[in-house]
Amino acid sequence: MLFSHPDVVAQLTEHFECAWEMVRPVPKITVDFGYGRQLERTLLGNVATYFTFADGRVFDLVPGLVDPVEYQRRLDQALGLHRAVSSLAEAEADRFVREYHADPVAWSDGPREEVVQQMLVQGLVADVSKARVEDPIKRTLRGLHTTRVLDDRTYVPAADGPGDHLLEDTAHNREVRNPKVRRMLAGQPLTTPAFWTGPVYREVLDTDLDDPYLGLAPYVLGGEGGRH
Repeated sequence: MLFSHPDVVAQLTEHFECAWEMVRPVPKITVDFGYGRQLERTLLGNVATYFTFADGRVFDLVPGLVDPVEYQRRLDQALGLHRAVSSLAEAEADRFVREYHADPVAWSDGPREEVVQQMLVQGLVADVSKARVEDPIKRTLRGLHTTRVLDDRTYVPAADGPGDHLLEDTAHNREVRNPKVRRMLAGQPLTTPAFWTGPVYREVLDTDLDDPYLGLAPYVLGGEGGRH
């Protein structure tokens, strides 16, 4: 839905060189209703979008799935940041990215280009959509807020439409996950996706790739998390 949206496709095609990597097979759950009727769904699948220079150093990151409006906003933001740092020396680019992610004003809902220009002038060279199937298995896992703000819309928890579920995912990613990513990038800017994959999935997306049961063992097998 997100990556096939025509506006997103057009923006990615025009401004980015895209590559895809699967970090592990997506787990699946099958519900057998009897009489030959089965429902198979993916479980705990997630995605992270890394923005890198040509040499592979990460300067920004979008955790999880968001709606096309939010994703295009983040694409514009990444383009502005890239323009600001791509011509800088390595040490200057490192400092700029570090300062950018450490300053909440730089990535708030204000005008991105103005923020970047101001930083340069100042010398700072620097999944909710699957909840119906997953909830019985991981009912005690993290809940979502009951009210959120997304762009100029006030969000209320999803009803029946799949678009509403994506808005809920978007709000959670924007309010809970993005600040975590910003702190990580401020502390260790311009490293590679390989460096970030484990921490991002474990600490931001709540999916420990080193755990064969992805933290679900107590809910589906009994016993302790990480059971083999």
